[in-house]
Amino acid sequence: MSVMAKNRNRRLRKKLRVGEFQEFGFDISFSLRPKLSEADTIRFWDEFILEAIERHSLAFGGGTEGFITAWGRGTTTDTHREIVRAWLTSRPEVVSAQVEPLVDAWHLPEDGLHSNRAFESGRAKERRAAQREH
Repeated sequence: MSVMAKNRNRRLRKKLRVGEFQEFGFDISFSLRPKLSEADTIRFWDEFILEAIERHSLAFGGGTEGFITAWGRGTTTDTHREIVRAWLTSRPEVVSAQVEPLVDAWHLPEDGLHSNRAFESGRAKERRAAQREH
């Protein structure tokens, strides 16, 4: 049974982050230019976190594949997706970048096939990738 299938009072909907309290996030993946120096790589990550994430009150988990959501309570929007996409594609260190659509940041869809969240195990990522190929 889905989280939304039951009638719940406002307090419980807020606690479960469903209904009007649903929060969205989005997956990103990108590739860095090969043979970046250690100093350039560190500078890239520092600037990514400061300029693309923290400046817009976002939170990021992952590496070159990760998940972005709002910092604290709240949700991301398509505007946030565009900000991150534009920042990544403007960087000379980035060879390719992909920003996925908004998804529920707390609950998987009924089919269970969903995103490469920062906390997802490597085995789950491999299984999901194999499912996409078929």
